[in-house]
Amino acid sequence: MVLPDTKIYKALSSNAELIKTIQSMRQTSTDAPMIFNQSIPEGYQASKFAPLVRVNYVGSTYRASDDDQSVLRPQVLVSFWTKKLSQGEKLLPIIKHTLRDINYYPYSENHEEDPDTGDQLENRMYIFRVYVHGIEIEEE
Repeated sequence: MVLPDTKIYKALSSNAELIKTIQSMRQTSTDAPMIFNQSIPEGYQASKFAPLVRVNYVGSTYRASDDDQSVLRPQVLVSFWTKKLSQGEKLLPIIKHTLRDINYYPYSENHEEDPDTGDQLENRMYIFRVYVHGIEIEEE
């Protein structure tokens, strides 16, 4: 079984349109796609590397279970940081479409000025959050 956050991470990090769009927005060039599972390495936690994408597992609930399989409803948070709101507006539909392609659907989303960088004019970023859930079947 592939973990839900790993499944989403792989889908996002292999999406050529998403990678190209992120790279076109970035001030500092890097070979890394800047899409991370669980945590962003400290060396990349800077606005010059934005946009940054992070995938975090939130939890899951059992929907059904029998001797042969379990049906889970996992919840995952996809967060991404941008230098401008307009960048988030461009990335959001690409990310949501990628998630829908693997049967993960938003149940909540929000965006705001990142509280950690909001008072730093040169380093200010905006954070977008998309909470998604899907259905995963585990074979026993």
